[in-house]
Amino acid sequence: MLTVTGSGTGSRLWDATASVVNTRWQPTFGVLAGAARSDDLLVARATGFVNLPLWNTLEVGAGWTARQTSEYYDQPPNAYVFDSGPTVSALYTNLRSYHPGYPAWGLALGGSASIFSEEFGGDREFNEYFAFLETSTIVFDQDVQLWTRIRMEQLKSRRFLDDEFLKIQQFVRGARRLEGIYAWADSTELRFPIYRDFLWKPLDLIGLGEWLILKDLRGFVFFDGAWLATHVGNLVHDERFAYSTGVGLRLDLSFMLWPIVNARVPIQLEGWFAFVSQPFEDNRGVFGGGFRIGY
Repeated sequence: MLTVTGSGTGSRLWDATASVVNTRWQPTFGVLAGAARSDDLLVARATGFVNLPLWNTLEVGAGWTARQTSEYYDQPPNAYVFDSGPTVSALYTNLRSYHPGYPAWGLALGGSASIFSEEFGGDREFNEYFAFLETSTIVFDQDVQLWTRIRMEQLKSRRFLDDEFLKIQQFVRGARRLEGIYAWADSTELRFPIYRDFLWKPLDLIGLGEWLILKDLRGFVFFDGAWLATHVGNLVHDERFAYSTGVGLRLDLSFMLWPIVNARVPIQLEGWFAFVSQPFEDNRGVFGGGFRIGY
């Protein structure tokens, strides 16, 4: 099975991945490759992995990741770091949905740990930890949903590139310029339909009606909050909290993948307005947007 996904909010903040997974046998195995950019940081990575389903709702996995991280400067020389090491993960989920990308009810929780080391062929000792809890509940009808996701991320190393720290904009829409190596974040959305299954084909007048289909228009009210900290030994050296709250729109569409005329590419576009509060800045209103390729 081939899966391609992508997301971003502009030329300096995006992520794209492609994976090939053999799901015919158990355990499943595959290869994932991807690239991402965050400001001046460009990351290329490849992972070979094996996942073992224990039940219908529980899966554990292990793999090996090779990653090249590059940081570009206006004036060279630029910085390059190669990381290599194992990754372990676990995932429990019973999330169910009526529409792709919109879980209607259930919960999911999981986490992963990546251990990069010079002993594994890398340039440094670098550990990454990630955990999350996601829930979704039907509030009214099947399409008015309360969704929330809580996550924790931590980086451990004695050597960081300048732009390699966790950034507040990864967690809080509209926030900026706050960094750390340890983060707790929450994102909550009340999602509701505005116009579903309207199936508008804007190219129908020129005979290309199946090439672009606009499907659903949805609204959401959201709250994002995140706490970031930088540690020195066992002490918290610096910590910051920021939040944003606002409203937004999402448009689901798909276009034909030329020249394979029977394949479609799903896309989600969103725009939002948020009231943002963070340290050292006046409270402000911010417009933003983003896109996602794949559900």
